[in-house]
Amino acid sequence: MKPIRFKEVNKTLTKPSDMTTSQCSSLPIASSGSHCFSCWGISLKERIKILFRGKIWLTVRSGETQPPVKLTIDKPFC
Repeated sequence: MKPIRFKEVNKTLTKPSDMTTSQCSSLPIASSGSHCFSCWGISLKERIKILFRGKIWLTVRSGETQPPVKLTIDKPFC
């Protein structure tokens, strides 16, 4: 999966300084001040895997705790 830009983007999160570009890339987001939204594109191969396996994994780099997160297929903007 790769992050993609969308019209509501108003901020870009950059990778941590201790990670390489192959480990992590910049993430375009829309920030409301209380929520951050990102959009991800998936390849045909990934779509097929999702179809048959029915799973998507979320990794959040944090440490002690995990902030609240949500995955959805519906655009969060009305």
